Amino acid sequence: MDFLHTINYYNNNFWGLNASYTDTFFKFWETSISMNASLQNSSVFNIQAETQKGSAFSYSINNTFTLNKNKTLVFFLNYSHSLAYKNVNSYFHAFPELTSGLKVSLMEKKLQINATVTNVFAQRYRGDLYFADNSQHMDNYWDGRSFRLSVNYTFGSGKKKINKKNINFEEKERVQ
Repeated sequence: MDFLHTINYYNNNFWGLNASYTDTFFKFWETSISMNASLQNSSVFNIQAETQKGSAFSYSINNTFTLNKNKTLVFFLNYSHSLAYKNVNSYFHAFPELTSGLKVSLMEKKLQINATVTNVFAQRYRGDLYFADNSQHMDNYWDGRSFRLSVNYTFGSGKKKINKKNINFEEKERVQ
């Protein structure tokens, strides 16, 4: 009986840092900024490839704009960018992405309609793999651009009932 087995061909070690910051600049504009940075080294076996020490850096800026006083109409604009990086025997090109959308809340915010467009500029994912006897280049476009429309309705009362108990602290006050 022949068993299928997988042979690993590299070990990869990463050290990184993640940071984020969120703030409301004006009553109508909230932003969240995050970044990721890492260093890596790797070793290969069972293939003929030269490893390269690599580093990676990516960031994202997510913005939410409230367009009316009732906060029932919200526009968002999000940008993320992975800068070019090396990993094991590969080089990956920069990949920016822009996502935008609109959220409408109706019926005392019980009904929410969301419209989102992702990968607005139809970016491609590109990279290069280097081996001892050849190199491979990829230029992938998966048509990852999309338009999503969602409708959510919350049933029931949005108000929570809270029972409050009056606690008599006479005994505590008497001891003091």
